[in-house]
Amino acid sequence: MRSRNWSRTLTERSGGNGAVAVFMACYDCFFVQSMPRASKQQARYAVGRCLMLWSSNDVTQQGSRPKTKLAILWSLMLLYKMCDNQNYGVTYMKFLLAFSLLIPSVVFASSSKFQQVEQDVKAIEVSLSARIGVSVLDTQNGEYWDYNGNQRFPLTSTFKTIACAKLLYDAEQGKVNPNSTVEIKKADLVTYSPVIEKQVGQAITLDDACFATMTTSDNTAANIILSAVGGPKGVTDFLRQIGDKETRLDRIEPDLNEGKLGDLRDTTTPKAIASTLNKFLFGSALSEMNQKKLESWMVNNQVTGNLLRSVLPAGWNIADRSGAGGFGARSITAVVWSEHQAPIIVSIYLAQTQASMAERNDAIVKIGHSIFDVYTSQSR
Repeated sequence: MRSRNWSRTLTERSGGNGAVAVFMACYDCFFVQSMPRASKQQARYAVGRCLMLWSSNDVTQQGSRPKTKLAILWSLMLLYKMCDNQNYGVTYMKFLLAFSLLIPSVVFASSSKFQQVEQDVKAIEVSLSARIGVSVLDTQNGEYWDYNGNQRFPLTSTFKTIACAKLLYDAEQGKVNPNSTVEIKKADLVTYSPVIEKQVGQAITLDDACFATMTTSDNTAANIILSAVGGPKGVTDFLRQIGDKETRLDRIEPDLNEGKLGDLRDTTTPKAIASTLNKFLFGSALSEMNQKKLESWMVNNQVTGNLLRSVLPAGWNIADRSGAGGFGARSITAVVWSEHQAPIIVSIYLAQTQASMAERNDAIVKIGHSIFDVYTSQSR
């Protein structure tokens, strides 16, 4: 049982790579369990350090950095020295060599698969004089691809998924009652509030406010939620708590949509938000009941019909949340799946462009279509 828990933990930390999981299970079964007790911790640490680095995005996606290469080499040397001292060196290194031949076909597969997607994104970037970031995460095997995945982009209204996830989390912790009501005052109205502006003088539950902001992108409803969960700081603290070190919220609607180049406030990275969505919908951040509620809000989104939904393959499902802001900011985060395809998390962010809203929407559609082609072509 201890071995299985160790393997599962390391698999999660290494991005869910299936080949890494198989290797770790074999390693623990054939080598670690037969070692003296004093050597087990050293062995697990060494191979764990090596594999976590090996499967990290620095190594598998954009080429490893020198420090990462040195860290991997250090891990391998430590592992070999430790195994050799226990008379396991030759056997283990043969096993490691065999596995290393498997690694490239696993972690580099996405590079060739997404070659056309990258070409399409670059072409759109040039045509719109825009900065674009894209992230794709396959939840079945942990395969990941990105373009400018570590660059910062304005969150815009994609923050609303996070704010409502925070509300659901706080409800689980007994910190807030989603059925509690808030009186809607005219002074609280902000731009683009299609639901709340019709309910001035009435009361709305926090649960209904989340439904409004997630399905219509109502900005006043979003501010109601933010007020209930500790404001922008409460959202950012929640993100840090679940391991997202990049995404941050600093202001409320509508100021958070400013989108100035170089302003770190109210930003995320395509890679970070894809990982966070994975934790919300398929991880341990929320209960299964609240995962389904968050997903249903995203499935019932009424304002994204002209984006990814317009090119969604037949028989596929989508749950999404979009956003728009100043200086050409446009974004969408989505989960797509079908009967034969495990959920895929997609995040697309555009910024710093003078392109019209129609042109930015078309860019998202084209990028989405290119991504979907990767998966539909596999099933043909």
